[in-house]
Amino acid sequence: MSALTIDSGVDTHADLLGLLPAEVRPHITPRMLNTATTAAALRVLANVHLSEWHAHVRNGRIYWQPIVTWARDRSRRLPNEYRVCLEIAASLGGYPHAHVNLLYAVQVTSGNSFLAVLDGLRIAKQGVSK
Repeated sequence: MSALTIDSGVDTHADLLGLLPAEVRPHITPRMLNTATTAAALRVLANVHLSEWHAHVRNGRIYWQPIVTWARDRSRRLPNEYRVCLEIAASLGGYPHAHVNLLYAVQVTSGNSFLAVLDGLRIAKQGVSK
């Protein structure tokens, strides 16, 4: 069995900030980037290319409850790939009510989302450097 190497180029605070949407960046604090779990969640969120979650990152916090409620609302017709990524991001960020099914995540995520999730797991373990 060969090892899976994850080299996404996201190793520093600047790398992670560069992935985030411009409207989210002013709300990111050094504490968020220094906390491995929050940085991991931001890494996965950065891959969700829908703007609805942006409003819930403010005041140096990620407000998970409205993000997860929005993601679970079937009337919104979000792609399942994004639903899964939002739940995984919430879980990585410490939201206790996140619903994560890893088998389903593997089945519905495309290459970029799958790599973002793997990278988020790496960041949760290792963090990112200043």
